[in-house]
Amino acid sequence: MSRPLSIAALLCVCGALPVQAVASAFNATPTAQLPLASQLGCADLWGVGDHLAVALQDGGVAWLEIATPAQPQLLDQWNPGDVLVQSVHGTEQWVAVANASYNGVAAYLLSADGADRLLERARIEVPHGLEACHDLWFDPRGYLYCATESFVTGAQVRIYDLRHPGTGIIQVGAFDYPGAVAGDPEGVAIRQLMVQDEVLYMAWGAGGAVRADLQDPAAPRQIGAPLIHAGERTAAVWPTADGTHLLTCDERAGGEVRVWEVADPGEEQEVAAFSVATPAIPHRVRIKGDLAYLAYYEAGTRVLDIAQPAAPVEVAFDEPFADPPSGQFAGIWGVWPFQSPENEPGSHEEIYLSDTHGQLFVVGLDGPRRARVRGHLQWDDGTPVAQATLRARESGHSSRTDLAGDYVLDTGAAEQTIDIAGFAARDTSILVTLQPGDDLRRDLTLAASPDPDVVVVDADGGTAREDPIENWLTELNLEWQTWDVAGAGLLPPERLAGFSAPPVIIWNTGALAVAPLDAAARDTLDQLLNAGHPLLLAGEYIGDSLVAEPEWLAARFGAEHIADQVNMPYLQGPEGDPVTGDMFLALDTSDSEWGQESPGQVAATAGALPLLYYSGTTFGAGVRHAGATVPTVYLEFGLEGLQESGGLTAPVDFLGAVLSWLGAPVEIGAEEPRAVSPPLADSGLRGVFPNPFNPRTTIEFVISPEAAAGTVDMSVYSMSGQKVATLVQGRLSSGRHRVSWDARAANGKTLASGCYFCRLATRAGTERRTLLLLK
Repeated sequence: MSRPLSIAALLCVCGALPVQAVASAFNATPTAQLPLASQLGCADLWGVGDHLAVALQDGGVAWLEIATPAQPQLLDQWNPGDVLVQSVHGTEQWVAVANASYNGVAAYLLSADGADRLLERARIEVPHGLEACHDLWFDPRGYLYCATESFVTGAQVRIYDLRHPGTGIIQVGAFDYPGAVAGDPEGVAIRQLMVQDEVLYMAWGAGGAVRADLQDPAAPRQIGAPLIHAGERTAAVWPTADGTHLLTCDERAGGEVRVWEVADPGEEQEVAAFSVATPAIPHRVRIKGDLAYLAYYEAGTRVLDIAQPAAPVEVAFDEPFADPPSGQFAGIWGVWPFQSPENEPGSHEEIYLSDTHGQLFVVGLDGPRRARVRGHLQWDDGTPVAQATLRARESGHSSRTDLAGDYVLDTGAAEQTIDIAGFAARDTSILVTLQPGDDLRRDLTLAASPDPDVVVVDADGGTAREDPIENWLTELNLEWQTWDVAGAGLLPPERLAGFSAPPVIIWNTGALAVAPLDAAARDTLDQLLNAGHPLLLAGEYIGDSLVAEPEWLAARFGAEHIADQVNMPYLQGPEGDPVTGDMFLALDTSDSEWGQESPGQVAATAGALPLLYYSGTTFGAGVRHAGATVPTVYLEFGLEGLQESGGLTAPVDFLGAVLSWLGAPVEIGAEEPRAVSPPLADSGLRGVFPNPFNPRTTIEFVISPEAAAGTVDMSVYSMSGQKVATLVQGRLSSGRHRVSWDARAANGKTLASGCYFCRLATRAGTERRTLLLLK
């Protein structure tokens, strides 16, 4: 391992820096960040009075002064070498360090010399190469609990007596979980533990959350049954102060933070769950008073008000990273909110976040708590506005009115702008100032909206998958409205009769896997089509549900469902197609929040035409049909699964082209679709054959007389924009040309499979075309 910097060097480079621009924050103020010397980054952290100990995974422990909470000062770095530190815990007497390096030492016990330096006082030794410690904890009685990983005994929580320093460190007991397996540290093994009121709380990964009675530390007894949510790995556990509830974290992309009621052993039950709308991974939870502080890889920290444990409300967050989460184990590792003993509403405190990139973040909070806005929405004539959406712009919380027009919106106490949108209503906003515990009533009268160009039918029972579609429609400068089937039932065609022109319908089944198009839905689609509404039908499970209805699918959409679960990540328009001919799209086929687990294969029938293929195949992904009365488009994947990807067609450009063909007033404006630059006057790329290819493809292009008067450059770039090969550089005669490329970089090495793009640049302009190398 590399040696750490000296303390003098650390003090030079590691002074507290002003925090960088944040990605987003609500009720939280980033105040500082402090780089620390660890190549593997920071792990857990714990405070001791006016000091903070931060685990540096390959660098031991950083010891900081936090007497001025927003300005931590590095005092010392303790590092014996050959350590893998993921957990620290402290008391006024000791700082305990868990070591997972299998070097023969499970834990180090340190003390602060004059509060400025950490000195080693004792070790807990174990068999070299066979055992290590993942986490540890002191309790006030003088016992140390070590989450031991062992290839001999399996995972255990070992209990050591520290009450008699003169006699050394003595193991007095151990807790064995019956599901643990020796040599399986990644399965049923202890990820985190803590002790409260003589109860040991443990997160056992695939074994769930487990509790043990510690009245006799020499003989801990399991309490109740393990708290396991099927298929989840529990990474963290923490009880409320009264022990009646506890929170756990599912350590996976998009995982839940779960709330369990545990007051009665044998009657435990999950009562609530919280998640962020991203594939971020929840990793740590700590509770102080009525607030739960969460650490998310890639998504910063979230603060929940759990005064009502079965109804947690997010009241603050800070996301220090600009890039959206992608489900990686990188970012914020741990959170420590205990610098102040209380967190009364309105009181200020700092919380500390450790980062896997080797940084300590400091975030200020002003006592965030929940508040509520409630009220009634009505039209000018006094009738209720049903299924209108209210969304707090700053916090992201949302609510819908019921059929009587009433709403309740729980959010964090702060000044917030609430955006209100309802079907056929003119969007409006209100500004509210909420104090902790407020129950503010605001009744509103809404005006009718302009006639929509597009109506989005939300048919999957949730709003999240419609959000990107609505964002794209706004970007296309289209008037749109959303109809929520779950709240208001299937869309009656008569609700659209008052509009001056029939809007295009986007019917989105999204995540609905079971019978997304039952008989009632098909009847509604028939009525909409008969009423003259062009229609785009999209969803990954539609074809599966219509196996028994091939005649209806063929008659209405000119489509035949062939198969499901076509696990291919790219879509390509048919060559020369006026709608999608130049398009190349990326589809998320992973098992995540937006993943397309079961996109289908479809064929065009009854005079319909292919709209998209799975790239490199003849498998259809969508068809377009002029129809007997109105045009239709049928997609066997969800629109929300389309991904923004450098060099590929943007989803908004695809949607704009399709809606334009269906008759929506899409304004092309001065800009062409972003995936292909404006074509050269009489020059340009004419085709790539084959594409996808392996290992050779031919690129055909035309040079106009104007372009022939200057230099011609044709090069191949990676999706990140790095030039990998130059195919043409110099002058060419006007006319048609071809150049062959064998997928080799400029240095002669064969490139890996993936997307690249070919860029043709002349004095007449530039153009590019996507290339897909599949091996």
